[in-house]
Amino acid sequence: MAFIVVSGTLYILIMALIVLFIDTIFYAVSNKKPKFIFNFIRMFFLALLLGSLKVVPMLELFRQYPRIIELSPSYSFFNLANLWNSTTLFKNFLFSQNNTYKIYYLGQFADKNTLHYYFALTIVVVFIVSCVTLWKKYKVLVIMNIIFVLLFLGDYSPINLWRLLHFLLPSIRGPHKFFTILLMLFSLSVGLAIQELEIKFAYKKISKSLVFILLIVVIFYTYLSANRVFYFHNENVSAYSYSLTSSKSAFFQIKGNPNSMLETIYKGQGNISNNDRSDVIGNQIKTKVLAKGEAAYKGEYYLLNGSGEVKQIIFSPNKLIFKLKLYNDDTLVINQNYFPGWHTSIGQVKSLDGLLSVSLRKTDTNLTLYYLPTSFLAGMFISLLSLCLVIYIIGCKKYPI
Repeated sequence: MAFIVVSGTLYILIMALIVLFIDTIFYAVSNKKPKFIFNFIRMFFLALLLGSLKVVPMLELFRQYPRIIELSPSYSFFNLANLWNSTTLFKNFLFSQNNTYKIYYLGQFADKNTLHYYFALTIVVVFIVSCVTLWKKYKVLVIMNIIFVLLFLGDYSPINLWRLLHFLLPSIRGPHKFFTILLMLFSLSVGLAIQELEIKFAYKKISKSLVFILLIVVIFYTYLSANRVFYFHNENVSAYSYSLTSSKSAFFQIKGNPNSMLETIYKGQGNISNNDRSDVIGNQIKTKVLAKGEAAYKGEYYLLNGSGEVKQIIFSPNKLIFKLKLYNDDTLVINQNYFPGWHTSIGQVKSLDGLLSVSLRKTDTNLTLYYLPTSFLAGMFISLLSLCLVIYIIGCKKYPI
């Protein structure tokens, strides 16, 4: 859990905590042992202490730049209203006595968007069957399935757990992130349900038939979703063409494969677009960095009064080294966002309209800036202290004094 905290994967942390919490509550209640709940709470806080080197700087960042995402209504795999309408449409198609209506309903049934909900209906039926089949033997798994389905449905859920979770953690963005663990739980449940049905009815043909039916449904839906790739209007023209030469995001890297991303960052070759740059980093930090082409742009680094020459020797995300040749006292301005935690070998780093700046004297010839926030040092100290405490406690239990 501490490793998940340090890695910064918030959604994985939330999912893991939900799964562990459900399992802990069920086990504590069924065995009448509340100590397991206290163990869970201790485990959570111990993970936070061990991960303090990430948690403490994160809390400082959130304090300076509160991240509260105002959400529009969430989308989901399907909503129950459309699912009901599709079911009604299918019923009318089966039982309508009017052939004209049958042709109309058949056309509606063949529509790709409508079929999307018929496929969803199949999933709902399989989900209900698996829950009923597994309830006696796998109650925890069934409860987890239901909770993550309600979370994943978002605003289309009959019980909107997603909005409750977002109220407690306003920095999370959308319920679709829960699809991965829902798919895992759903697959596990279907497999166990088929196994239980096989044991219960003692006929392997039943389980094989269920698997075969599900396979046919999935293949049919996959064909409907991707059937356009089988048709070509012109044999000399490919079905799809891709263009990766432009980016709509406010911050983007130069062209290159993912393996070169680190090298790109360390060379300082990122680009800031001068369009829509007011909300760059995770909808959280209002940037002051200027983009090339803007009227106020003077370069990635420059002397405020132009009293000399400056050359960048080393660039990295947390260390900058400059060579100086000054005729008079001046101020070096660097086209990067100011954050508390920047230090310098000369004087003090200050904010100049949100950018890094350092006041220089005429005699200065070299300048080094490095980023080492106090919150990281405090977090590192707490993490090491917590780790030593854990090792001590384990050692005392294993080798009593």
